[in-house]
Amino acid sequence: MNSAERIRDRLADQHILLTGSTGFLAKAFLEKLLRSVDSIGSIYLLVRAKPDGTSARNRVDREVLRTRAFDRLRAALGSKFESLCKEKIHVVEGDLSRDRLGMPDEDYAQLTKKLTLLINSAATVTFDERLDWAIELNTLGPGRLLKLARDCGDIPFMHVSTCYVSGIRKGVVVEDFSAPPQAEKLLPRLSGSKEYDLEKLLDNMRADVDRIKQATPNDEEQRRKDLIDAGMDWARRHGWNDTYTFTKWIG
Repeated sequence: MNSAERIRDRLADQHILLTGSTGFLAKAFLEKLLRSVDSIGSIYLLVRAKPDGTSARNRVDREVLRTRAFDRLRAALGSKFESLCKEKIHVVEGDLSRDRLGMPDEDYAQLTKKLTLLINSAATVTFDERLDWAIELNTLGPGRLLKLARDCGDIPFMHVSTCYVSGIRKGVVVEDFSAPPQAEKLLPRLSGSKEYDLEKLLDNMRADVDRIKQATPNDEEQRRKDLIDAGMDWARRHGWNDTYTFTKWIG
């Protein structure tokens, strides 16, 4: 059995929750699943509704399934493409930046009974994102999904990240969770341990966010600029290029 066959065999009859499907990488992954794993059970896409009222379902139709990423599959299946998507894809309206994904308790409970595999490819990829938004999605989001995986009965959980969350370094960079040399001197440590105290780091960052919000209660534009500057300052002071990679590393 070759590697492709092993993957198809592993994914047969699986019920997968995939986040980030409106983004580039997860969109390609979704297309590959539909095209290459005909035995897949179902694919649940966690998508936020837009503030303008666009539903999660409409976002998937417009921003995912109608894109060029699916041209090959659409051409191969013809009229069967729509029926395949209807059969295999289920849209779950939720928000990774909120506890329990912002879902009603009953809906969340029902979801935990269906899933057998969870893949997180969601992030705010704006390099100079507002610090508060980046923390909620890039840093705390994976923890919320890990909680979901545990609530589903400790199902497998795969977390996708970029290769450059390792920070600004020179020479060989090994694949581990270490921080750049600059951050090693600044990151708080757990008492009596070499492990990072990321909760303390997050508390300090949240305190900075609260300070900025209290200083600009009636000026949303100034608050936005200050939160962007704060994120970039935290990142570059600790050895990362931008808020995105820094908050992804913490996550």
